[in-house]
Parts: sequence; structure tokens; C-alpha cells
Amino acid sequence: MKIFKKQKGMTLIGLLLVLVLVAAVALLVVRITPTYLEAWNVYQAFTKIKGDRHLAVQGKSAIRSALQKQLEMNSVYADKFKLDDLKMEETKHGYHVKLYYERRIPLVLNIDVVMKFHPKAKVHRP
Repeated sequence: MKIFKKQKGMTLIGLLLVLVLVAAVALLVVRITPTYLEAWNVYQAFTKIKGDRHLAVQGKSAIRSALQKQLEMNSVYADKFKLDDLKMEETKHGYHVKLYYERRIPLVLNIDVVMKFHPKAKVHRP
């Protein structure tokens, strides 16, 4: 009579499934990381104009110009999104500056990832 030992470990099919899942997550991370880095740079540009109180005195064109310079310094260029989509509302304390944009990143075949970003800044008068 033979005594069978209980098998331990992973089957080949199990290993392949794990590898496919790891590859899918790696593909997703590789594709979306540059977009999040770009969004971080956009948020940094909004933070910089938020701290400049003299921009509110100079008006909307100065705010738009300062934001464009900050974006170009952070390697985010106008071809990525239109500064025409920039919304500026004047308040009694300064301006509320908002930009709503989205990125569509193709993953595989007809599957895309859509990410929406909404940076905002309140530029106060001195």
C-alpha cells in the first residue's frame, strides 16, 4: 500500500494567474504615474500663485501669466491643457482661480483610464 503525501505549493496555472495580475497592476502603474506627476506639478503651480498676494492687485492677466510661467518651469506645457479653461472669479478679497481638466490614458485595446483633476487657488489682495 502506497502512502501519498499531501502536495504543497502552487500549481502552474495558479502561478500564471498571479503573474498576469502582477503584470496588469504594473501596466496600470506605469501608465498613470506620469499623469499623477503632471497633476502634482499643476497643484504646485497653483500653490505658488496662491502665495503671491501682489497678483490679485495686478488682475486676471497677471494671474494667468504667472500661472503659465509656473507651469512651464515645472515642464507642464500649454499643449497638455488649455489655459482658456482657467476660471477666475473676482471676490472682494481677491480671486478664486480654478482649472478643471481630465486625462484619458489608453491601457489596452479599447480600455482607457480617465482621471479628473480640479486644482484651485484663492489669490488674496494684500
